[in-house]
Amino acid sequence: MEQDKARFGEPTVYSARVPRDVEKIDKLVIDGHDGVIAIDDHHRLSIEQQGRVVDYLKRLADSGARSRKIVVVGIPETARSLVKISPDIANRIRIFRPKAACENELLALVELGEKALNIQFEDKLSIVRASSGSLITAQALCWHLVTMARIEETARSLKTVRTDIRSALELVSEELRIKYHELVEEFAALDDSDETICIELLIGLAKNADGVLYLDEYRKQNPKLSRAVDRLFMQGIGAGLAGNTLISGNLFYDVQRRRLIADDPQFIFYIRQLKRERLLRGAGKRSPTSRRKVFICYSHQDEFWLNRLLVHLSPLERDGRLDVWSDKRIRIGDAWRSEIDMALDSAASAILLISADFLASSFIRDVELPKLLAAADNRGCRIVPILVAASAFHQTPAIARFQHPNPRSRTLAAVTREEAEQVLAEVARLIEPQ
Repeated sequence: MEQDKARFGEPTVYSARVPRDVEKIDKLVIDGHDGVIAIDDHHRLSIEQQGRVVDYLKRLADSGARSRKIVVVGIPETARSLVKISPDIANRIRIFRPKAACENELLALVELGEKALNIQFEDKLSIVRASSGSLITAQALCWHLVTMARIEETARSLKTVRTDIRSALELVSEELRIKYHELVEEFAALDDSDETICIELLIGLAKNADGVLYLDEYRKQNPKLSRAVDRLFMQGIGAGLAGNTLISGNLFYDVQRRRLIADDPQFIFYIRQLKRERLLRGAGKRSPTSRRKVFICYSHQDEFWLNRLLVHLSPLERDGRLDVWSDKRIRIGDAWRSEIDMALDSAASAILLISADFLASSFIRDVELPKLLAAADNRGCRIVPILVAASAFHQTPAIARFQHPNPRSRTLAAVTREEAEQVLAEVARLIEPQ
């Protein structure tokens, strides 16, 4: 492109999103042009207009003119769609595929910021991994990490910055929420009020790094949703997308190849941070699943007992009878606080692994327990405390009022391994939906 710029001067850019530019595209394929013309969002032209652009490309190639060039910019596989319209141009075009930034490029960007501010991040690789190949996201994460560290200018001496990647991701997501939450809600409302297929499609779209969801492939992978997908698109979701400027500005339905496409990488990053429960809640819908959600509240010092409890609950979860939630389900890149809040809000039961460390945890005391206790009082959330180690449980009225399964109040740490396993098996029996 730099060579072309030197030969032809600055390129003229027309966008298929802009009606006036579309008129200019229609005119140039008839009258011709000089220099370099870039047609952005080519996929948003009508099939007939795309065909006229391809015919013009053929005429340019046949004429051998070296003073005129067309650059077509579009979604993944745009070149393939051009060739499909006219196979003759297959060997007359050059294809450039922009790639996600590699780890070394992202690391170099982070290190440039460190050098400029005379700082060093505790864990640079966590920033790189959370950026998902996006330089803009890496930059935003670094900015929030530095802001949280209250660094406003170049430090006089080298400073180490704590890499709280979860909090930084949450702040980036909140910024993007202002831009995209209305779009998500509008799209989720395209199906019927008692359906959730649009939300499932957004979740499927978020899993694809290139922002393209092939509907036929999706149907094969999700046979239970196949009929709902067909019905939705037979009802004319394409028209619904086109008729809503908010949605059509960010999502595109390719009728010919049955693809749902997100043009904006930041939008993909945003929906990747959202989980099904939050999407459902934002759209005012309920999950069709009948599984009972169980929230496990514990101190990380008692992770051994958490792991043993998860083993006992796994058959019920595998059979689809329970949806067991602990913070082990939080992945790098997730907005961890909102994940915990959603799990707390939807819990039908809660298991508390009681120990001195549990009672000493400020996060459990100030955040998790108040919500669980309110849920128990207001909507019947069942609380099951398990005494895993010596503590002041009996001197803590807020939770001592709930019946525990420990025989003779002996903690799991104080009994034999088999006796402890029997207690956990009993909890699994008690928590199983009837």
